[in-house]
Amino acid sequence: MKLRLILHKRKEIENQLAEMNQQLIISARQAGMAEIATAVLHNIGNVLNSINVSVGIAHENIVSSKLDKLETVSKWFRKIYPI
Repeated sequence: MKLRLILHKRKEIENQLAEMNQQLIISARQAGMAEIATAVLHNIGNVLNSINVSVGIAHENIVSSKLDKLETVSKWFRKIYPI
């Protein structure tokens, strides 16, 4: 009788251990997926930051350029020398 009880308890513990191992595997997989997602989002942030800086530089170059004056000169030439 005592042997049966010991075997039964052992089987319960083995089942609990198997369940805990399964939960550990699931948790490890989820942690790995979260780490990958974090790295991907970090890389996307780097790309967006680079784009933002490039757009800012392009905007500054356009604002500081003399394109508006070129347009004025072009209109003036068209008035003087119509095609």
